[in-house]
Amino acid sequence: MRALRSALVVLLVSIGAAALAPAQALSNRQQEFMTAYKSMVELQDYRGINKLAGRDPRLTEEVLLQYSFKLVFGEENALDDVALLATAADEVEQGKRYTQRFARLKAAESEGRQAWLTAWNAWAKGATTFAEANQKREAADYRRAFVELQDAVAAAEKANDTEISSIARYHVGYCHEQLGEYEEVVKVYDKAMDEWLAAGRPKEAMYQHMVDKRRELIEKGHDPLEKGKDEGPKAKRNSTTAYKEGSEWQEFETAYKEMKDPAQLASTSPWGVDHLLLWREFGWSPGAHPFGTLVQAAPFGKALSLLREGSKGFFDHDGNGKESKGDSPLKIIDGKPTLNSFKSGDGKDAESYAFFLLSGGASQTWFQSPVNYQNSGRYRIGCYREGKFLEETLLFVDDNCSGSIGDPSDQGDNILRGNPRWMDNDGVVIGKNRPQPWSDVLSIAGKWWHVKPVDPHAKKVRARELDISTGHVVLKWNGPVQPKMVVLAEVKEFKGSFFDVAGGKPVELPVGRYEIAYGRIETGKAAQSKQAWIFKGDSPAIEVKEGETTTLDLGAPYTVTWKAEDQGNSLVIDGKSLLVREKSGAIVGRIYDEIPYFEVASRPKGSTGSGGKPKAMSKISTETFNSDNVAAWFPADFVIEKAKSAELEVQLSLKKHALLGGPFTSEWQ
Repeated sequence: MRALRSALVVLLVSIGAAALAPAQALSNRQQEFMTAYKSMVELQDYRGINKLAGRDPRLTEEVLLQYSFKLVFGEENALDDVALLATAADEVEQGKRYTQRFARLKAAESEGRQAWLTAWNAWAKGATTFAEANQKREAADYRRAFVELQDAVAAAEKANDTEISSIARYHVGYCHEQLGEYEEVVKVYDKAMDEWLAAGRPKEAMYQHMVDKRRELIEKGHDPLEKGKDEGPKAKRNSTTAYKEGSEWQEFETAYKEMKDPAQLASTSPWGVDHLLLWREFGWSPGAHPFGTLVQAAPFGKALSLLREGSKGFFDHDGNGKESKGDSPLKIIDGKPTLNSFKSGDGKDAESYAFFLLSGGASQTWFQSPVNYQNSGRYRIGCYREGKFLEETLLFVDDNCSGSIGDPSDQGDNILRGNPRWMDNDGVVIGKNRPQPWSDVLSIAGKWWHVKPVDPHAKKVRARELDISTGHVVLKWNGPVQPKMVVLAEVKEFKGSFFDVAGGKPVELPVGRYEIAYGRIETGKAAQSKQAWIFKGDSPAIEVKEGETTTLDLGAPYTVTWKAEDQGNSLVIDGKSLLVREKSGAIVGRIYDEIPYFEVASRPKGSTGSGGKPKAMSKISTETFNSDNVAAWFPADFVIEKAKSAELEVQLSLKKHALLGGPFTSEWQ
């Protein structure tokens, strides 16, 4: 982790130092980069631009910063020259900080642009000093870096620039870390994380470090917001350490249980649905070993690999690529979920775990086309832990199949353009209530508790009563099918807390700031299931206030965006680039299997009017289906024939969709 952070600091210092001098001519490397970029722009090769941005992210960042300087130093159209590169860089990085920076700088007056430059100067200076301190690792050097980084934060706040303030504040917090000032670390990281997301930065290694360190220090008693710490014993705060006066941690044990069938416990994961082909996927074919891994599953501290020899399979616990003593046999019945249970260790120290797995199934269909998935399989969790607390039965389910309970993980979707983020979470069942997503803060027997597993498998769980304020959220969804779940994540004082607000009735939540973590719209059963996932996208955070009910207004009308490529005598709309957003900006994707076939209208660029009768997009061909499994989620590329010199504008629309409702529209572009 330290090596990665140091490398990132070196990068930021190298590009930030350029702000200390007037804008300079591009270096040879940067000029070569821009030559390649401009040729792709002329060809409207948007996929090529994305590949270029991802090939050398450091060089991409240098170029985008240089063009930012060009604007500040008087070249008004500088950012227009690299607008497509900024968009591509954001998609590669899975954030939106470049496009946000460009929009902010273009809208700013001269004074605002100079304030941004001043903030970059201060950040470059502080980052350089921090890099030196991180090499020497002396307290005096960290203190000196801290002072300069604080100046950078102040300059960034004056410029109203969260891109700079978030990265500078992160390093302020890291200085506090090295100086042993742990309560300051919690405070600084808390604010830096909010700024990080506001700036459009992705949740990468530095963000995750703040999440992990903040949680670690809070658990060790270093939360400055702990009830009574600053304002006397009767002070009431909203945080995971706002414990009820006189409360103590209470521990209870849980027992390992296996499910009788996959439907025994409803899932809180987007993957855990009735349609078996929509479960998590793994490889299942003979040949090179190991041929398949259950993605993130590590029930015994390391990735769980599977091996197959003919019709026989086993879990390769020791990782030696062949069946050995201690490996567990693997049972898979074609087309039928089969419970696979296995152990690690002996006696009282033995650990047990179980998955439902299946493969084969020649009668299955995928997007209404026959498919035989003999070379792949599907799986979901097949075990849980059961305990009793305050006379309530609690079930803890490893819904994200990681091997640990209570470990929500940030994921990037591998199908939709831009890889939108979502949280892969575990589940909890309290009493006879419906399953709910794992949360560090839970309502049990009418009281709020801070809950955490003592060990990765939650064989023991700790809980302590909280004294916190609450409000309510009610989901208003405009569409024919109500979401089966819409999970909100608290992003302020209760980070690590998740609540499902689907159902149309007010749901009680701790006071705080919440964002969409993930969701699912679903109708039908088994192979007749229709579904779509909900991703945060650009949907804004909502504030839950004490004693008040906040409405989360989502659904139709929808907007759709896409990418097109001018191929001379034709304009080709890339089917896989289509991205649907509901009214608040959340992304609605992984739409199975009712693909929206949008109607496409075109007109000469700069003209007005409807552009004539639109034509509908169509299903992908069998050849495309067989060669590209991702393409099945989208309509086929749409080709508009035109004169080679003609420039067209395009609009996509759709009046109604069976699962989502409508309408869907786009701007002319």
